[in-house]
Amino acid sequence: MTQSSTTPEPKRRIGTLAALQIRDYRWLLTGTVLSNASIWIQQVTMGWLVYDLTGSGTMLGTVAQYPAEMGRIAVESALKIINGESVPEYVPVKIEMFTKANL
Repeated sequence: MTQSSTTPEPKRRIGTLAALQIRDYRWLLTGTVLSNASIWIQQVTMGWLVYDLTGSGTMLGTVAQYPAEMGRIAVESALKIINGESVPEYVPVKIEMFTKANL
């Protein structure tokens, strides 16, 4: 009588970076990192512009953009490109400075 010896498969190690083995997760991580980096760059650029225009460090925290408006414009521009329409090279987005009067 022969006995077949089967050895159990070694368990896969689950480590900190195991999720990076999944292609879709790598895409998600890449998109998230790039999105956050662009937001940080935008905040620094806005602060730099406000300081350059006003010369006041106090004004740095008083300027806000409208992210929903920016998203709407981005989606509209993408749809225009997909449909073969032309889009302007520069699209201004409203910014607002907060003061006592408009709070």
